[in-house]
Amino acid sequence: MLVTDGPFAETKEIVGGFAIVDASSKEEAIAIAKGFWQLHVDVLGPSYEGGGEIRQMFHQEECAPQHKQVSMQQQLASSPERGRQGDWLVYLGGISTAKRLVLSSLAIFVAWTLLDLLLHRFLLAPIYEVSPDLWRPVHEMNVALIYAVTFVLLGVFVGIYKLLVRPKSLRAGLWVGAFIGLALGVSSGFGTFLHMPIPLALAWGWFIGGWLKGLAAGAIVGAVIVDQQPN
Repeated sequence: MLVTDGPFAETKEIVGGFAIVDASSKEEAIAIAKGFWQLHVDVLGPSYEGGGEIRQMFHQEECAPQHKQVSMQQQLASSPERGRQGDWLVYLGGISTAKRLVLSSLAIFVAWTLLDLLLHRFLLAPIYEVSPDLWRPVHEMNVALIYAVTFVLLGVFVGIYKLLVRPKSLRAGLWVGAFIGLALGVSSGFGTFLHMPIPLALAWGWFIGGWLKGLAAGAIVGAVIVDQQPN
């Protein structure tokens, strides 16, 4: 027996959609899309962020025969605005700022977990094995504290990007990630090396791992939390 939550998706589960609009020009289609977003801002507040696409649709008689190869540019040139009312496909999709923050935070947590697994369980495992006296046994580790520290670092990273970075883009996210990752790597790797007799190779491993985690987090926030370009 299959139990489904339906037949229709709940509003909280919808992240995008589309509408076919019969507009006389691209400008009119843009005006309709702007009105759609303004309605969301009026209802949900100025912190709401969304994005959309507007694409022209062609009628069957305007499509090239299968045996002829006609580019989209040629079709548009032969029928600019088509001289009459046309159909415009308007993609109306958006994710609120709060959802973007949650999605990026979850993605960063997963990325960091995978990087830690690769780094500590595989790449640096031989170094840990030859210096067992330096490390607390696994059964004595405070797992709750480990997760607490991880989520604090995660919140600080996402908060810095959201509140301080302008404009927001993938490139900006990578820059922020590189700088914060450099700080994390230096402090965890060589900062520990200054106070504990850990092998130099381990210090380098922690440094590179921290820097990679910063880059990964920067790429994620830069891809998920971006400024919407005005039409």
